[in-house]
Amino acid sequence: MKKLLVLLMLTCSWATPGLAEEPLTVNGTGENQEVLRALAQKFESLHPGVKVEVPDSVGSGGGIKALQKGKTDLARTGRPLKETEKEGLVETLFGKSPAVFGTHPTVTKVDNLTVAQVLDIYSGKISNWQEVGGPDAKIYPTSREPGDSARTILEGSMPGFKELQFISKEFFVSAEAVQGVQANELTIGYFSLAAVHNAGLNLLKIDGKNPVPKAGGTVDYPYMIPFYLVSTDKPSSLAKQFIDFCLSADGKGIMLANGTVPVN
Repeated sequence: MKKLLVLLMLTCSWATPGLAEEPLTVNGTGENQEVLRALAQKFESLHPGVKVEVPDSVGSGGGIKALQKGKTDLARTGRPLKETEKEGLVETLFGKSPAVFGTHPTVTKVDNLTVAQVLDIYSGKISNWQEVGGPDAKIYPTSREPGDSARTILEGSMPGFKELQFISKEFFVSAEAVQGVQANELTIGYFSLAAVHNAGLNLLKIDGKNPVPKAGGTVDYPYMIPFYLVSTDKPSSLAKQFIDFCLSADGKGIMLANGTVPVN
């Protein structure tokens, strides 16, 4: 009987996700990198022995390619799957984050821009912060590469943004885009709120609309980046548990604390 009990205990331990030997990897965009790291940390605390790795950004497309090649357990994206990517994959929308414009703290007295002012700054028509109520100093705009999640949302929902001839410095990685504004005075950039919510930048209203969610997660802001977790159509048990956790009450609380509005 004792041998049988020991065998049952070993069998249960082998089946317990907390004793998984291989880490769960979640590769993809940098826009939701930090919120997923926060979710992963909490998930690990609830499942002793489990390791969830959220590596630095390879982009939404890079995460999907890694998933298709079996090099990651889940992909994290800031956009839905393209038609050419859908075969054998399943996407789960778990949250949305505002595409925000943020400035270095040296840009004082500016907390709101109109859409027209944004377009003029990024096209070079407005080149001094004084023209929009700020200090008498040159504006240094930064932007993201074509296909970036924040840029794609702005191109699709902010009239005139897609047609801009940018005069800005372009960054290809979300973390570098944030650091570029943090480290350089009088700069402005755009990113997901999830990537920049605790970066110490001045976050701007657009046409009076505040990108920062109110208590409870409501936000009256038109430029929202969708956050997806993508799995194969036959995900591992651990991958499914992690997705379920992100959609749970605990997961939603972590998202709200990290610049992300959870989905219902």
